[in-house]
Amino acid sequence: MNILILISGLVAITVGETQQQQQQHILVQELHNTFRLFDVNHVGHLSVSDFMAYYDKLTKGFNGTVNLDAYTRLIHLPPDIAKFYFRYYDMNDDGELTKDIDIRAVFHMFDHNHNGQVSEHEFVAEAIKIHQQMAKHVSPTSLEFIGIDGNGDGFITLTDFQKFYDSYDLNHDGQIDLQEFIKSSHLDRATASKIFHFGDSDHNNVIDKQIDLLALITHYDKNGDGKLNYQEYTAYGNNLRALFVTPVGK
Repeated sequence: MNILILISGLVAITVGETQQQQQQHILVQELHNTFRLFDVNHVGHLSVSDFMAYYDKLTKGFNGTVNLDAYTRLIHLPPDIAKFYFRYYDMNDDGELTKDIDIRAVFHMFDHNHNGQVSEHEFVAEAIKIHQQMAKHVSPTSLEFIGIDGNGDGFITLTDFQKFYDSYDLNHDGQIDLQEFIKSSHLDRATASKIFHFGDSDHNNVIDKQIDLLALITHYDKNGDGKLNYQEYTAYGNNLRALFVTPVGK
């Protein structure tokens, strides 16, 4: 996961409190893993040079300066999330991210005790704070997308969907029946039933992680590349949410 993105699988689809706690735990664990990934010298802290080295890697070919359009292309995030992070890290509000000004300032933002180093605790704490702010300003569809897009490449594949649905498959048989879905999602029966039957493409009262999820991708994969981009996933999300919209006059 990318130091400048600082996001992970906190999915925004309607879930109960228990599942939200599980997702928060996943977020924290991924942030710890991210810290260790970028602590290349294994010294237990990050320096400003670590932040700048990653920025150089991210912006290779852009001479260290990127605008919003370039940043959005580089990090493979939904447009509203990319815009949030860009503006958050554009410390002098000049419409550009630069290494010597903005990234240095980002480092100091993470360095809570101002000792010139970012500890693992500081990194995780600041990243969670930023993530929570981001979640308040972007669409639920975007949060769902980054939660399901396991490798952060900007696409949702069958494998991504299958991993997402693993938590609902309580007996690990590759299929999810309605009772499993209700129990694992912590939703009320009426809400869970609507979502479940939306995903049960062949109407056989189970969501098969191969058959039904492949059918879902095939249906919304308008460009035929075998995966869903953000626009294609948005169409799926809009249709799912339409199940819960009360018709006018009722």
